[in-house]
Amino acid sequence: MAAIDYQGIKAELKRIIEEDDRTHTANVFVEPGFMWSVEQTPWVGIYAIGRTAPEPEQTLARGTRMRYHLRHLIIVIEQHMDGYPQAAARRDAFLGALELVIMDNRTIGGTVVTTWIEGGEMGVVPTEDG
Repeated sequence: MAAIDYQGIKAELKRIIEEDDRTHTANVFVEPGFMWSVEQTPWVGIYAIGRTAPEPEQTLARGTRMRYHLRHLIIVIEQHMDGYPQAAARRDAFLGALELVIMDNRTIGGTVVTTWIEGGEMGVVPTEDG
């Protein structure tokens, strides 16, 4: 059984995001500390957060081959000097583009069998203007 190239998967996802015309403006980081500045937005952080090996997906080759579901967290931060509503609008537009990029690259450059998006949280960092 070959080892999973966890770093390679994240690096390829980073490359895809950076090179696609829809998302190339982002500053993309793999497993970064959570530090960013206004000049870096859109800021994208890619984190490995877990894996499972669902029993129904294991074959008779068990012990020589495993099928894992890897989970990654992708954080997108956007900022706008005019306030949160504008930043949220920019974040939403970028997330839409990012989702399309991921859907167009289901195997993450051949590093995985398939990819899907499970959903996520829409974090809010309100400012004084709401």
